[in-house]
Amino acid sequence: MSCFHLCWKDPRERVKVGPFIEYASASAKRNDKEPRGIIPWVHSRSFHHTYELRELLGSGSFAVVHSAITREPPFHSYAVKVIQRKKLLTHKALLAFKDEVQIMATLQHGNIIQLHELYKERDFFFVVLEKLEGGELFDRLCERSTYTEKNARDAMRMIFEAVAYCHSQQVAHRDLKPENCLLKDTSEDSLIKVADFGFAKFVERPNSLRTLLGSPSYTAPEIINYIPYDERADNWSLGVILFTVLGGYPPFYHPTIHGTFQQIRQGSYSFLPDFWTGISPDAKNLIKGLLTRDPRERTTSEQALQHPWMTGRGELLEQRCLSNNQERLQDYNSERKRERRANAVRSASMYWLVSRR
Repeated sequence: MSCFHLCWKDPRERVKVGPFIEYASASAKRNDKEPRGIIPWVHSRSFHHTYELRELLGSGSFAVVHSAITREPPFHSYAVKVIQRKKLLTHKALLAFKDEVQIMATLQHGNIIQLHELYKERDFFFVVLEKLEGGELFDRLCERSTYTEKNARDAMRMIFEAVAYCHSQQVAHRDLKPENCLLKDTSEDSLIKVADFGFAKFVERPNSLRTLLGSPSYTAPEIINYIPYDERADNWSLGVILFTVLGGYPPFYHPTIHGTFQQIRQGSYSFLPDFWTGISPDAKNLIKGLLTRDPRERTTSEQALQHPWMTGRGELLEQRCLSNNQERLQDYNSERKRERRANAVRSASMYWLVSRR
């Protein structure tokens, strides 16, 4: 499903919110006196003097993404996000762009896409990024000749490590989903990297985020219920991805977004016997901890990395074959892509409005 994004435009409009929740945030581990990442602006040369734009890789409302190659040896390849400056005329749009590049400059981790350089020219911003050529996580899992619980565990561990690092740097991703879990290359043991930080935000204090955004099936209940939130919303999204990777189908799925949101509010999901009988109890236990509606009680990404399912012996998980679940995942992955194409032209805010009916 496509993302939704709604910002309150009328200052008189009131939003009902829940109580302030005190908790020990993972972000407390970061020293607030540490400087944020320095944005790597390049002023000594122009973008087109350094790079040659190649094929179009994708497009959105504010930007297009191209492949690019350096003009001088050794001819490195990159992905370049090209943003028209005239589309960032409002203070809010410029601030969102600054936040995105500031966050990407701050995050230096092997399982997170890397920002290389930025260029500011008369009509465009050019954001030069690491090029990830291995495709999406779900596509790779669907293509495996054999699929075991260990394969799922090893893939998910890389994503949890990336998110735990983000949270240690006071960053909430806010749009974790399969499309944003990409492989570095086409090798079988390729690194998985978390990408697309367009909705990411620094969490300056607990429950300080209010913007309603995300992708419906992966959205935490506190966001849907208009309760101020923080990075713990990401942990719910991780639970949804983990459930889908293991079971082959999403925990919350309905023909309408309103129906999906109702399932999320109620925490209503099922471990169907046809797909979950052979899966280890530890995996189910971890999912239950992540899909806990109360963020105060929800398992964090750092706690998940210490969970017995993550640290247990791989030999036992290797014996648990998920071929039946893989077939179900292939069907769901195809359906998900059809929906993504069909919904590409719809207004993003439309999703939130529909859900309120």
